[in-house]
Amino acid sequence: MQKEIELKCLCDGLLDALREMGLGKYSLRNYYYEGMWPLIKAYRKAGKELYDPVFTNEVVLGIQKQFQEGLVGNHISMHVRKMAALMEEYSLNRCIVWHRIKPCPAIQLSAYYEYIILGFKFWEEERKVRTPKGIQSFVGIARKFFRYLEMNGHSLPKTITLKLVSGFLLFVAPQHKGSMERVLSALKNLCEYMLGCTDCIDFRPALMARPSQRKKLMPVFSTQEVVAITESAMKYSSLSKRDTAVFAIAQSVGLRAIDIVNLKLVNINWNSHEIRFCQHKTGVELVLPLEPAVGNAIADYILNERPKAQSEFLFVRARFPYGAMTSNAVGDRLRLHMRKAEMNYASGCHKGFHSFRRYVATQMIDGGVPIDTVKEILGHTQIDSMKPYVRISKKRLLVCALDLDGIEVTQEALL
Repeated sequence: MQKEIELKCLCDGLLDALREMGLGKYSLRNYYYEGMWPLIKAYRKAGKELYDPVFTNEVVLGIQKQFQEGLVGNHISMHVRKMAALMEEYSLNRCIVWHRIKPCPAIQLSAYYEYIILGFKFWEEERKVRTPKGIQSFVGIARKFFRYLEMNGHSLPKTITLKLVSGFLLFVAPQHKGSMERVLSALKNLCEYMLGCTDCIDFRPALMARPSQRKKLMPVFSTQEVVAITESAMKYSSLSKRDTAVFAIAQSVGLRAIDIVNLKLVNINWNSHEIRFCQHKTGVELVLPLEPAVGNAIADYILNERPKAQSEFLFVRARFPYGAMTSNAVGDRLRLHMRKAEMNYASGCHKGFHSFRRYVATQMIDGGVPIDTVKEILGHTQIDSMKPYVRISKKRLLVCALDLDGIEVTQEALL
C-alpha cells in the first residue's frame, strides 16, 4: 500500500536518485522542466500537496490529449509519462530503476475506468500472487473488457449484466484461442476487486464455464536457423560480441531470456566451468555446464565490448546508465538478426527467444536423452512441464504413428 508523501519531498528525492544514477545536469534540467514541472503546475492548480497517483494519471492523459491535438510537442508528452512512472516507482520503493517506459496503451479508456484499472493493478501487486508480467497481462484483459463496455454504451460498472459479460467472452475468444483460461481468471479477479470498491453485480457466474484447452505446437528453431542467427550476430558491426554471447548461452543450455539478462558476473564459475543461478520463474537454483565455446564468447564480450561499468550484471546496456538489459531488449536483438539472416518471420508466429529453449529440448529428446534429465537441465519442477517439448519432437511423434497395414482401404486418396 502506498504511504502518503508530499509532492515536494517526492520530487526532491526523485531528483537526488537521478543524480546518483549519474545523469548530467542538462539531462536533469530537461527532465525537470519538460517532465516534472508540468505535473507540479497541475498539482498547484488543483491545490494538492500530497502525491496522488490517480490524479497524476489524469494529468498524463490530459497532456497526451494535448499532444494529439498538436498543442504540445512529443518530447513533452514523453518526458511527462517518464516522470509520472518514476514518481510512482519512487513513491512505492523509495528508489528507482532506469528502464524504458512502455508505449501508451493502444486502448484508451475514460478517466473513470482508468482509475479502476490503476486500482486493480495496485490490488494485484499487493496480493503478491503473480509476476509483474502476469499482472500486466491481467490489466490488459481488464482494459479490453472496459473498452467493450464503453463500445456498448456502458460507462458505469453498475450497468454490467451477465449477458454483457458472456458477449464479451464471445467477442474476445478469437483473440485468445489458447488462453481463455487466463481471460476467465483475470475477469474473476477484476470482479472480486470491483465488488469491494464499485457498485456492480457479481458477474462471476458468467465465468464458470471452462473452455477446452487447445494444444498448439509452438515453433522451434532448426539447426540451420540457429547457425544463421549466430553468424549474423558475429558479422553485425554493433554489439556483435554481446549478441553472440547471449545467443551462445541460449542455444547451449536453453535459458529463458529473463534468466540470461539476470545473470551476474559471480554466476559464472570459470574454475569449475559452471553457470550457477536461481531461475526467475521458479526460484530454484540451477547449475549448468559452461561449454568452452560459450565461455569463450562470454569472455570475449567482457574483455572487448562490455562497458567499464560497476554493474554486477553480466550483460549491460550499451548506453548510460549501464544497468542490466531487459528481456524485451534481448528479443528485439534476436528479431534484428532474424531479419538480417532473411528468416521467415511474421508478427504472431510465436517464433522468438523461447524457440532457442525448444531447440535445445528437442535436440536432447531426439538424441535419446531421458526426459527426466532434460527436465533437470531446463530447470522444470514438474514432469508435466515437458509435454510441450515432447509434442514438437517429430522423431518421437513418428513412434506414435500407426500405419494402415492390415486395414482394407478402398479410397484411392488413402492409398
